[in-house]
Amino acid sequence: MNALLGTTLRTADELALSLETRAFCAAGKRTFYRQLSFSIGDMITLISGVLIVISILLV
Repeated sequence: MNALLGTTLRTADELALSLETRAFCAAGKRTFYRQLSFSIGDMITLISGVLIVISILLV
């Protein structure tokens, strides 16, 4: 029981330190490096993947 508590506290401390170094705080809005959006290539890849899965299931 003692080892489990120690491991849990150590993991919580490491997680808190990790969040602090990445500048995440509870009060502010989260910031990210850049906004991600779907491009034409992403849509083509997604549609072809779905078509491949459907064709495999039908055969």
